[in-house]
Amino acid sequence: VAKIAGEKAGILKPGAPGVIARQHADALGVIEAEARRQGARLQRCGEEWDVYLQNGRLIVQTEDRLFDLPPPGLIGPHQIENAGAAVVAAVALGDPRIDHDALARGLAGARWPGRFQRLTEGPLAAMAAARGAELWVDGGHNPHGARAQVETLRTLATRAPAPLRLIIGMLESKDRSGFLAAYRGLPDRVAAIPLQTARAFVPPETLAAEALAHGLRAETAASLDDALDALLRRD
Repeated sequence: VAKIAGEKAGILKPGAPGVIARQHADALGVIEAEARRQGARLQRCGEEWDVYLQNGRLIVQTEDRLFDLPPPGLIGPHQIENAGAAVVAAVALGDPRIDHDALARGLAGARWPGRFQRLTEGPLAAMAAARGAELWVDGGHNPHGARAQVETLRTLATRAPAPLRLIIGMLESKDRSGFLAAYRGLPDRVAAIPLQTARAFVPPETLAAEALAHGLRAETAASLDDALDALLRRD
């Protein structure tokens, strides 16, 4: 963690503000040391600024201002702090065009294709909709990303409980065991598929075996279409 934080802290510049979200203690120490070395002014979540949801609004509190904004268009509890960091960073630019209305429009209109994106168009989305299902896609591929996915899925499930079925394909270079561990006990079925556009992918049989080892009900499919068709069938 400290090593990665040291690499990321390389973006800090002398005299410039550095806006950071909450950090692991080891990471925070490294970042603060680099900020002192560079003469960068840190703005830390929980210290110089904070963010929270209140009555459906995003509240961002800095040392001298309070922003009452719409919630971010991006889905997931983790996006609250991300949105707060974005607001503080945008304000730190000191550009008069970035006023309250601009911040509100930016938050509400934010889109990140491939990160917890609901697919509503195309043949796969139509296949899912015809069987009363929603189709979501997320490109997160490490344990941290998996935990964010699971947290978001649990939040959605509290609003509209529904069966969860997971289709997954991964590259050999990724921590598949750590990723799958985050999903333990959540999806009722998992389908492992090959990645059609990559050579160094984990064979579906290997991925399914790893999922089984983590207590997940797993199977294999030859393609995304086949996996979706199989998982949409009634048990």
